[in-house]
Amino acid sequence: MAVGGGKDLTVNWRMYDGFDPKGQFWTDSNAMGMIQRKLNHRDGWKASSPYTPIASNYYPVTSGIAMRD
Repeated sequence: MAVGGGKDLTVNWRMYDGFDPKGQFWTDSNAMGMIQRKLNHRDGWKASSPYTPIASNYYPVTSGIAMRD
């Protein structure tokens, strides 16, 4: 067993059956409730990095994620 080694897991979603969440989804907030998220959106600032579309869409999910069609 590695000492002090945590791992990050990423999941890439692709919907093939016409499911369209319109860029919205919800993630857990450390058991304090669900937070609505929007793809490619940040409140309060506009980033100018070429990596923003990727980096701005990483969210910590400790126990749940939800989407609606």
